[in-house]
Amino acid sequence: MRCELPILTQNSDTDPMVEVKIEGKSIPMLVDTGASFTCVKSEHAEHLKMSDKYVRTVGFSGTKQMNQMTAPVNLTVNQTKIKMPILVSDQTPINLLGRDALCKLKAKIWCSPQGVYVDSSGLDFQMCTQTEYANIYWLGNITKPISETFKKWEKYIKAQLPNASKPMSEYHCTMYFDPSCSKAFEDKWNQETKDLHVNVTSQNIIIGVQGAAASVETNPFITKWYKVPHSAPHITLMVNEGFESKDLGPMMLTASQIEWKATDNPLVFTTDDASMIKIICGSFMTAKPQIITAPRKTEKQSFSATEKYCDELKQEILKEIPEELWSKHDTDVGLIKSANPVQIELKPNVKLPYRPQYPMKPEAEIGISKTINGLLEAGILKETRSSCNTPILPVLKTDKSTYRLVHDLRAINEIISDSTAEVPNPNTLLTNIPPDAKYFTVIDLCSAFFSIPLAEESQYLFAFKYRDKQYCYTRMPQGFKHSPHVFNQLLKQDLEGIEINSTLIQYVDDIFICSNTVEDSRRDTKFFKN
Repeated sequence: MRCELPILTQNSDTDPMVEVKIEGKSIPMLVDTGASFTCVKSEHAEHLKMSDKYVRTVGFSGTKQMNQMTAPVNLTVNQTKIKMPILVSDQTPINLLGRDALCKLKAKIWCSPQGVYVDSSGLDFQMCTQTEYANIYWLGNITKPISETFKKWEKYIKAQLPNASKPMSEYHCTMYFDPSCSKAFEDKWNQETKDLHVNVTSQNIIIGVQGAAASVETNPFITKWYKVPHSAPHITLMVNEGFESKDLGPMMLTASQIEWKATDNPLVFTTDDASMIKIICGSFMTAKPQIITAPRKTEKQSFSATEKYCDELKQEILKEIPEELWSKHDTDVGLIKSANPVQIELKPNVKLPYRPQYPMKPEAEIGISKTINGLLEAGILKETRSSCNTPILPVLKTDKSTYRLVHDLRAINEIISDSTAEVPNPNTLLTNIPPDAKYFTVIDLCSAFFSIPLAEESQYLFAFKYRDKQYCYTRMPQGFKHSPHVFNQLLKQDLEGIEINSTLIQYVDDIFICSNTVEDSRRDTKFFKN
């Protein structure tokens, strides 16, 4: 067996390590084909020249990181030399020789009972598929000033966008997204922005169905470098459910072209159809031009025959599902026949809470009337006179036309006895998916907690007022701190003893069926329909 690079391990139990010279300094590195980039700790990079380029990565802990990249440096492995930039990060527990270097080295790796071997004599097969990356040119280092502005209006913005979340990356203003990773453009950017700081001004925050963003005023730098089509310069603050950060650019372009209507608040303006809101709030910051390399999404390959077959199969299976198993509306819920009514145990010597109802806007009060009437018709709510009361809160959904009924049960949860909650960790559950599973079925149980009866003597605890009447639940409510645990245990008991060929994974009210074959998937999915 011929090895131009040495054997990396003497057995299968030790890590494959290799000595790499980086700009003449020997550094021990772990060969890691799972790492997209070669990475060293900062203590091994003191002699290396750094660049203004950063790479967005996912660390060992699963958290997203922004790591700085060196200028191109010389790497020598055995007698093979290459030149390339590498990442520097103290988040990595060990220096990594990643796929970028291994592919450039044309390394061939194989395993045997005697250890792991590497041969750099050349590849006669495709060792790995490199992740496709894009360069993002942006103005960064503005997190502190924009955070201070956002904090002043955070509660108001979140009230308009209850399902929105903050962006994964730090606050920034994108100048250009380059999926081709043009070397000429990168060199020009580096040459003209080196040691440059750019003054950035934001005059307002825009809120729309896509999310919330701070506007960015045009200046000579932005006029020259901003190249995002169908968009306007902005800083993304929050991204709404069902949208991506890229969707806020067109929203900001629209906002720059429409007329705004004043409201009772002199700092807040809206559109005629109330679909967008503008908040007047100035923010001034000094930004640093940066390059970020990040994985880019690629269009799915077209497998028309396979897709057609899968779609036809799905339609066949759906036709076999009895109509009565489908939830027809939000308040159409079932009942777990094996469930005993849940009795609530209180902590000793507690005072029953009576919290008044929050004031509601007329449109919000009307918006939840259909839900409350539906729950009354289903027998899930009933009129009551209780010494307990906690407020309800209508929350506007992302469609901006309907409301979700939310019950604030924090005061009740505080007086209820604690118990050990046995809700599985979803990350642990996913490790049970067989590696050879190819077909998957997800069953989502609608309004699952409402399918468990609540003991009559405990119903008074979950009371609220609506339109001068007081109501309480006859079923286990959402917002009750033990609801996930109770439901998870009941469903788990009902599923025990089920014999199917597929792997069954259950998480609270979601059932996941993992099958190796179409036949198993179809048969085992049918089993749950009966």
